[in-house]
Amino acid sequence: MLALAFGPRGELSHDFYRLIDVLAESAAEKKWRSMLAPNATVAKGVFKAWFTRSIGLAAIRANAAELEKRLNEILGNGSEASKNRHNARSDWHEARNEYARYYGSGDLKGKGRFQRATRH
Repeated sequence: MLALAFGPRGELSHDFYRLIDVLAESAAEKKWRSMLAPNATVAKGVFKAWFTRSIGLAAIRANAAELEKRLNEILGNGSEASKNRHNARSDWHEARNEYARYYGSGDLKGKGRFQRATRH
């Protein structure tokens, strides 16, 4: 089991770096010739840098998106904050129902502890 975690400035956990190392080694073994790299070790370094940068930037973007969603609560814009919370609940219900449909138990609308939220 790996603890894949990232921080708000794109920093990654040790397990993330281990995963990147494994991915880079695998990619380098397959692609070093087509990359025109002198050997797989050089290609591995290129892939490690690319994977690390890509994942780090994705982490920064995810953090910025989360801050943007919470900004209305911080600034005291209650109606927008309420709308964001409602949309989050709706997204959760949609994901739950999609999971139920995929695994064959049908739509969970109106069943269980939560009612399905709808967007207006």
